[in-house]
Amino acid sequence: MRICSVTPHQLLNNPRILKEAAALSSAGHEVRVVAVKKLPEQSALEASAAEGGGWRLQTIDIERTAAGRWNWFKTGARQKAALAAWRMVGRGRLLAGLAYTRTFSETVRLITAERTDLVIAHAQPMLAPAWFAARRLGCRWGFDCEDILSEEYADRAHQALIRYAERTFIPEADYVTLASSEFSRWLADRYGVTDGVFVANVPSLEEAPEAVRPGYPDARPYLSLYWFSMSIGPMRGLEDAIRALPLIDVPVELHLRGRLLPGYERELRALAAAVNASDRLVVHDLVAPGDVVTAAADHDVGLVLSQPCCDNHEMWMPNKLYAYLMAGLAIAASATRGHRAALAAAPGVGFEYQPGNYTELAARLSLLAVDPHRLRACRDAAFRAARVRFNWETEQARLLDVIDSLAPQAPRSRALHAVRA
Repeated sequence: MRICSVTPHQLLNNPRILKEAAALSSAGHEVRVVAVKKLPEQSALEASAAEGGGWRLQTIDIERTAAGRWNWFKTGARQKAALAAWRMVGRGRLLAGLAYTRTFSETVRLITAERTDLVIAHAQPMLAPAWFAARRLGCRWGFDCEDILSEEYADRAHQALIRYAERTFIPEADYVTLASSEFSRWLADRYGVTDGVFVANVPSLEEAPEAVRPGYPDARPYLSLYWFSMSIGPMRGLEDAIRALPLIDVPVELHLRGRLLPGYERELRALAAAVNASDRLVVHDLVAPGDVVTAAADHDVGLVLSQPCCDNHEMWMPNKLYAYLMAGLAIAASATRGHRAALAAAPGVGFEYQPGNYTELAARLSLLAVDPHRLRACRDAAFRAARVRFNWETEQARLLDVIDSLAPQAPRSRALHAVRA
C-alpha cells in the first residue's frame, strides 16, 4: 500500500512515527511521513532521521527563520481567525480542523498531492486533516492515539474543541491504535470505539546496549537517577524527585534531559537550592531519537513521575518507561493506572510510590540503593523484559496485523458511520 503518516509535531517529538514508518516500509509498503519544522535546534537533530529508512520525509516549515517565517505568520493568523469563529459557532468539521490544526491546509495539500491508499493520523490535531484528505482521495485512514488530549487542558474553550474533534472523527477511523491499554475503556465509554489495538511505545533492540552497564556502587560512588522528555517543565513530577534528594541514604545525583521551558529553569533551580541539592542536579541537552536509550543507559534508576492531574496522565504509558527498560535501568514510577499496568507486565523491575509523596519516593530509593544486589536484580529484570517482550521487533507485529487486515478491503463506507457535526 501507499501510506502517508502525518504528525503535527517535529519528528523528535514523535519517535513512534519513526518506528512505524520503518516497520511499514520493511513490510513492503511505500511510506511517506508529513511532519513540521518548528524549532531549528530540533530540526538539526532530525536531519538524518529518514536517511536509509526506506521511507520519505516531507516537512512543513514554520520555523521563525528566513525560510519559514512567512509560513509561521500565515498559519498562525489563519488558526487564530478560525479559533475566534469556532468559539462563536462551536461546530463544523472544516472550521474545527482550521481552528485546531495550525498546518491544516498545508497537511491536506501534501497528503493529497500523491496517490495514497492509507492515511495515518498521529495525535488529535491530525484527525481533521486525515479525514478530509482520505475523503478527497477515496482511501482509508487510521488514528494512532498516543494521548487523550481532551483531558489535558484547563482552558474549557480549547478542551471543547478537542472533544469535538475526538468524538467527530475518531469513531470514523478505519482503525485505532492505542499507546496505552488503559485508553481502551475510556474510548469505548465516551465515543463507542471498542476495537482499538494496543501497540506499546517501545524502542527497538537495535537501540539497546549490549549488556547492562556497570553503575552504583561498582562503577560510580553515587546513585544516578535519570528522567528525560522533550521539555522540562511543571506538572511532570520533577518536584517530587528534587525534594527526595536530601532524604536518600546514599550519595545521589538527579540527571534531567530535555529543553527547559521558558520561566521554569528559575523555579527548578530555586527548589533545588531550597533543599540544598543544587550540586546534585544536572541538566542535559536533547539527543537524537536513535540515541535516547544509549543516553539513559549511563544511569541506575529511571524516573517515571507522571502526576494524576487528569485522566490522560492517569492512563498513559509514557515511552520513557520502555526506554528505561531497554537501557537496563531500575524503574521508580508514580502510582497511576497506566504505570501499574505496564509494571505488572514486567515484574521485578522496580517500584511505585504515591505521587506527591516525596518522602516515600526517597525511602523506596534508599532501600534499593543500600542493597546493590537488589538494585542489580531490578536492572537485569528490566533489560530482560525489554529484550524478550517490550521491543519494537516484537510489538510491531500488532501494527502490521492491523494494516494487513485493511489491504484486501475497500474503504469503509460513510454510511457505516454516525454523522457527528
